[in-house]
Amino acid sequence: MALQRELRVAEISGGRVAAVSRLDKDGNLIIEDIPIIRNGQVVSGIDVIGRNGELIQVGGPGKNANDKVFARTKNALEALKDEALLRGVKAQVYYEQGNSSRFNDLVLESQRILGKKNVFLLPN
Repeated sequence: MALQRELRVAEISGGRVAAVSRLDKDGNLIIEDIPIIRNGQVVSGIDVIGRNGELIQVGGPGKNANDKVFARTKNALEALKDEALLRGVKAQVYYEQGNSSRFNDLVLESQRILGKKNVFLLPN
């Protein structure tokens, strides 16, 4: 599901899915987001790189499933914003539509962090 959303956003934004691949210890192929690293720690990931270099995260209503997840989502958006500033590009987020008050809170907080013009809802 996540990869399908990322492919959809890559198409919409004219960009590409931001993924790196590696083999695990058993030789299985692992595909992961491009990590955002601060002080040697992975703090977030980049899902899509837009046509003009925008750094994009992609998610759904579950990004505010509970307070702990919501805090992680906000931290991830702050890290994305910081990384975009370092690269001189925009930070954006695309969400699959939700219909709860928690989802509305997620959208409003995302707009506060990234700016209204950088938060998008995917059409159904």
